[in-house]
Amino acid sequence: LVEGGRAANGLMTAVMKVNAAYAIDEKPGDLAFGTQLANHQTEAMKYLNEASYDFQRAIVLVAVVSSIETQTAFVAMEKILKDTGTKIVGGNKTIYQQRLPLIKTSATAITNAIRKELGIELVGAETTFLSTKAAAGESQSS
Repeated sequence: LVEGGRAANGLMTAVMKVNAAYAIDEKPGDLAFGTQLANHQTEAMKYLNEASYDFQRAIVLVAVVSSIETQTAFVAMEKILKDTGTKIVGGNKTIYQQRLPLIKTSATAITNAIRKELGIELVGAETTFLSTKAAAGESQSS
């Protein structure tokens, strides 16, 4: 389960990196910039592919030790992130921001599925690792 959580985080990070690499506007006529951008995008795609393979391995491990509910949460996240990554690479520069609420919901589902398997209290969306407030250390009332 911990490996599954780690792999989910890795895949989310990889999609964020791809989004950042593909959000940069090209500078027509600037060959050096174009080469650097292409290298940056290639590295981001390599990171995404590795994270995707890690996530696939983790899903197999999660399937061995967890309920259908937990497995479903992982598969749902995989579909969302892979589709988002594909659309980013295809030129959609707004898809990541559009999908961010869905990605956060999916992260909360995985977090809670793992916690449920371990018999630990469930958390709300505002306390998951993707929450801006949680990352900034702010209280929920702010």
